Amino acid sequence: MNFLMLPIHRPVAVAMFFLGIMLLGGVAWQKMPVELFPVLVGSEVNVSFNRPGSKPEVIEREILLPLQAQVSAMADVAETRGTIRGPSGNFTVRFEPGVDIKIREFELQRMVTEMQRDQPPGTWLNVQATGTGAISELAMMVHVLGSGDEDKDALFDLTEQLIIPRFASISGVSQATATGGAKRQVTVTVDPERTTAVGLSVEGVLNMVQRTVGRMLYTGSLENEDGRTAVMLDGRPVGVNSLANARVEYNSPALLRHTSDVVIGPGREEQLFRVNGKPAVGLALFQEQDSNLVRLGRTIRELSLIHI
Repeated sequence: MNFLMLPIHRPVAVAMFFLGIMLLGGVAWQKMPVELFPVLVGSEVNVSFNRPGSKPEVIEREILLPLQAQVSAMADVAETRGTIRGPSGNFTVRFEPGVDIKIREFELQRMVTEMQRDQPPGTWLNVQATGTGAISELAMMVHVLGSGDEDKDALFDLTEQLIIPRFASISGVSQATATGGAKRQVTVTVDPERTTAVGLSVEGVLNMVQRTVGRMLYTGSLENEDGRTAVMLDGRPVGVNSLANARVEYNSPALLRHTSDVVIGPGREEQLFRVNGKPAVGLALFQEQDSNLVRLGRTIRELSLIHI
């Protein structure tokens, strides 16, 4: 009998055959394990560390850089990232695809154990492989690298002034923050001898600076048909020169620049960031709650390839 003619001559048998397949499929579907968020094996290992009371540059010199030197000798390392915030930090090692992450985690744990023995009391280091636990509202981490030996503080300023506004304007990005480097700040260094020479005290100069840079007062409100509007008095200086030329006391002609050096420059480094052992600036981008992560990541990657 021709196989193609079988449904015509044996319709009941063919119907029962396909009904059996459907029943088997239904039973298999009921017993198939389904996970909304399956366990994934990542390709990164994180080393977190802390030394209470230590400065970021000390943490970098005595923990991060030695750890970077040892990891650079490991095989299949694709990229390393190091971040320091105050006395704490994090060092992430990303390996090539296909590497047994458990073995690499064990090797890093052995390195960290050896380092722990040489650290002062109170210092701790912890090693952990990255899985789905690291997936949160963080959309992407962008690395800002200079083309040469640029000052990392200047690179940080460039990131804050030009790069962050560009990424923050992307639809789907809720926040963009930079890490690594120091923000610009105004430093007032009081000279006691110059202060005494003009008949003032150091305490008086300090009080004047605090009043001048923080002077913003609520003076009342205006009412009209649109409602009530608050009125604020802002007497803060508009720049460094304005601050330097402000009077220390209203009954004295002495200006702040007569008693102190007022300069603008990089502040204290509270955060350090390294990529493959080189100083860099990290740009963390956070996703809006209802945005499409895949589309957002594609847009961020396209924008990240632009050279400024």
